[in-house]
Amino acid sequence: MACAWLGQGRNSPAGWRMQSRRGRCVRNRMSRGPGRGCVLAKAMRRAVERPMLVLTPILALQTLPTLWAKEVWFPDEPRHAAAFMQMMENGHWLVLHVGQIPYPDKPPLYFWMLAGLSWLFDSRDPALFQFAAALSALFFLTATVHAARAFCLPRSVPLLAGLVLLTDHFFIERAHFPRMDLLFCTFILLSHVFFYRAATGPRDLTPRAAMLAFAMAGLATLTKGPIGILLPLAGLVLFLARERRLAALLDRGYGAGLAVYAAMMATYLAGVVAVEGLGFLHAILVEQTLARALDTWIAAEPFYFYLRRLPEFWLPWTVLLFFLPWRRLGESAFWRTLWGAPQKSGEHKGRAYLWITALGSLAIISSFDYKVRFLVLTFYPQTAMLIALFLAELPRSRRVAVFSVVLGFLAVLVTALPALPQALPWPERIKGEWMIFATGLVALALLVMLRRRPPIIFVGSLATGLALVFLPYYLLTIRGLNDTMSPRVQGEIMGRHADAGYALYYYDPPFSEGMFDYYAGRAVPNIWGTKALAAAVAGKSCGVVAMRDRYWRSWDNRPEGMELIDERILDRRTIMLLRWRRGADGEKPCTVPAAAS
Repeated sequence: MACAWLGQGRNSPAGWRMQSRRGRCVRNRMSRGPGRGCVLAKAMRRAVERPMLVLTPILALQTLPTLWAKEVWFPDEPRHAAAFMQMMENGHWLVLHVGQIPYPDKPPLYFWMLAGLSWLFDSRDPALFQFAAALSALFFLTATVHAARAFCLPRSVPLLAGLVLLTDHFFIERAHFPRMDLLFCTFILLSHVFFYRAATGPRDLTPRAAMLAFAMAGLATLTKGPIGILLPLAGLVLFLARERRLAALLDRGYGAGLAVYAAMMATYLAGVVAVEGLGFLHAILVEQTLARALDTWIAAEPFYFYLRRLPEFWLPWTVLLFFLPWRRLGESAFWRTLWGAPQKSGEHKGRAYLWITALGSLAIISSFDYKVRFLVLTFYPQTAMLIALFLAELPRSRRVAVFSVVLGFLAVLVTALPALPQALPWPERIKGEWMIFATGLVALALLVMLRRRPPIIFVGSLATGLALVFLPYYLLTIRGLNDTMSPRVQGEIMGRHADAGYALYYYDPPFSEGMFDYYAGRAVPNIWGTKALAAAVAGKSCGVVAMRDRYWRSWDNRPEGMELIDERILDRRTIMLLRWRRGADGEKPCTVPAAAS
């Protein structure tokens, strides 16, 4: 006899309720109906009670075996690795540096985390950066579970939302690429949670919740910039406007929280001024913040950029678009949930907060002139919770249809895998497609048998299956692309030449500093303009310069004696290493490093 899974619905006695005194959601006692002795039912109850006991192993399976598979890739990762190297070797703890140049693009908090992990593991290898990405993904999942409970969502939703994230290809990708985006969005989400508690809890708890909200926003700002305070604060204002309580913003609790945030920023900026002077504030606040948001030529896109790309980001769950009750958009009930009369129910408030913060964040980031993919992560947890709510409340027949379409989409993708290398720029570099194909077929066959199961079982199995499919992808395919995407080989060649007394240069526009620093083991000066490069060649008896092939071929009156020692494709750019060596005043020419000759 099959085990019955109890308490899935939002009206279940095993669901969540709002505790009157503390303003938080607590669980009712779980019912002891049929299936109490069933092993599967007990396991599912335990999983719902402790979601991280399920989510953490799946994330570990996705990430830990692949820590050593990927090197530092063009274009952003080498620059971040160079900033981390300068922090560790030269003590640039407040103002990051790339080479000898201050790097105002990023605040230091993420790099402090890298430094702590480096001290803990006594390592600066690329696996350290990969581990930081996996750890950030774990923080992100944990914050999502915490947020789902804080918003009083049905008891299965925290686990289901985490599993939805672990089946989303964009989240899996971010968990494998070392950037500060997941950590940044974790702090934004926690700020949303504490603002929600400040807005819905008893007034005597507002000061503490507000201070925690502003503190989380401060940590987000120190991770990636002022959008870390803009999005949570906008969510709070919109929610209070919905509740007809905008006057609550004048509460002393919010003032205390704002003081916490101001103190954090003042301390950081005072340190920046002490290290680099007042002029550097202009680079941070104007050039890197206002200019990028309002008028930038870097990554400038139309306002609908994210709307156009969201279906791609949320694969395979984009298929839900065909099952959404679009007719409800014309009904007043939907709009009352989003912007109607204030509700007393904690669950209704939580759902309204999800919609408001998700749509508000999308509107704000769409208004920026500067648009990049990672910004969609700022409302990814809310979207995951909304998807989980939709799946949990779907009738069984429609849920089976959704799961069948998801499996159909994945089947098409798996079937196309063997032909995929021919569609990419480097077919000879693509490895492991047949292993992924075989693993995918086995996973799909098992998932077809589970498509009629409850959402937690199916989505959890899908997450586990995708983790197994992604293992050969990262261990074989990504590893095979290292020579095409990583500057390691050329950086090590440059490092060996520097050890033999050669001067090093990287010839590219000024915003490309640090591309070879990490693997060369030293700062490689960036130089731009043929006159400046010719002067550098004339002024040094021997040296190596890395430059793109199109710059070399378009260079008139090139200095004599420059020889090509390496040429390879890095992120669709053909990079040449050119060497010159001659004796100064009749001296013997510089020796050629044995490994690079």
